[in-house]
Amino acid sequence: MKTVSLGIEDFGRMRASNYFYIDKTAFIREWWEKAALVTVLTRPRRFGKSLMIDTVERFFTVAESNQEALFGDIEVWSSEKMRRVAGKIPVIRLSFSGVKAPTFEEARDLIVLALRELFGKFPFLTTAPELDDEERAYFAAFGLSSNPALIK
Repeated sequence: MKTVSLGIEDFGRMRASNYFYIDKTAFIREWWEKAALVTVLTRPRRFGKSLMIDTVERFFTVAESNQEALFGDIEVWSSEKMRRVAGKIPVIRLSFSGVKAPTFEEARDLIVLALRELFGKFPFLTTAPELDDEERAYFAAFGLSSNPALIK
């Protein structure tokens, strides 16, 4: 028998723990096919927004090792077109939910920390050929570089 979970925002944990799950992954296909420049998820609290964002990240990201194990028996995997893009796109997910500070300087430090952690997940971003020297120097100034020669 499946257990009803409350507050779980981790799609992999949800699937691995056999929690009751309502498949909303048709949204991923629909969203991908629309190719919208901006998507706003407006729903009340505790309505699954964070879980959906985690689901989208796990579906597309190159960091996820086995999309078929997570998605093989749910709607989004039924589309051949979607299976071809699964695990092929680096997903950059940045949340400011933990940025709570009494001063601007402390908030800035928490934002920089969040960016460092993000770049730590994808160090190739700081050496991407799309960046010019000025952009690399900018990242290096914040300690956001995977190239030690650029860190001052």
